[in-house]
Amino acid sequence: MPRPAAAFKVHTLRTTIRRSNTLRRRFASTTAHQETDVVIVGGGPAGLALATALSSNSLLRDTMKIVLVEAGDLSKVANWTQPAGTYSNRVSSITNASQSFLQEIGAWSHVEESRTCPIDEMQIWDGVSDARITFSIHDDHALGVAGAEAPSQMSTMTENLNLQRALLRRLHDTSAVEIADKVKVQSIQREEREGGGGWPLVHLSDGRVLRTRLLVSAMRRGRARVRD
Repeated sequence: MPRPAAAFKVHTLRTTIRRSNTLRRRFASTTAHQETDVVIVGGGPAGLALATALSSNSLLRDTMKIVLVEAGDLSKVANWTQPAGTYSNRVSSITNASQSFLQEIGAWSHVEESRTCPIDEMQIWDGVSDARITFSIHDDHALGVAGAEAPSQMSTMTENLNLQRALLRRLHDTSAVEIADKVKVQSIQREEREGGGGWPLVHLSDGRVLRTRLLVSAMRRGRARVRD
């Protein structure tokens, strides 16, 4: 009996899907990949701090291939200047612990201290009621462990660009991280391997495909393509 038209169409569709999957697997296995250990997507303070921390460790620096991908032009950040008395409106409060971390990885010495401001008191209030709470460096609980030296401030305020510029300067000192700026992530696929467990394949707008053991998203929430 002749095959019904509907059955023929289903058979043809299944055959097309199988061929497509076969070609996709073949393409994924033959495309030239750049082997990396860590890919960090996002050149903001978080991404740059992670890259700097990894590059400041001599063992990791000498054994790992690290790539930082940023869609923007980081040369503008590296060469950022601001006239005296004017400030960028994007700032961060750096806790004492975070400042110690930045000192340990060699980045804080590149921060322009004249563009920082110590915080010794802060007040938080509710926008609906009159409830509010105040924290001060002079509070007993702020002194920490008994006998330990009291901190001189609760935290330090600075512009994000001041911090990013410092981290970039430290990264340029080590030359251990490849910075791929003005490059966007086009897509991310998981490598197809028998039994699963394939590594991420990061397709970039410059035509490269990065095969990486660890993929880290350090992007702002509104731009978090990697998290999606």
